[in-house]
Amino acid sequence: MFGFRAGVAILQEELQSAIATLGGQPTSNLSIILQKDIKIGSRTFPKGLVFNTGLDVEKGGTFPLGLNAKATQLAPSPASP
Repeated sequence: MFGFRAGVAILQEELQSAIATLGGQPTSNLSIILQKDIKIGSRTFPKGLVFNTGLDVEKGGTFPLGLNAKATQLAPSPASP
């Protein structure tokens, strides 16, 4: 789960910008534009790259459905027993 939260945090600026661009309209496939180069593993995705996330945003929504703003707040993983 940590990797998911970290991934959302890395793309938070892009998600917020893409949702603002919707102007309150819904979508079932949010498109984002990278605001910075992002390295994932050995691959670097360049600033300006546009890609579809498959995320849904409801009409007037401020965050993708199925996610919540707390997902972007990094927290330590619980300790294993």
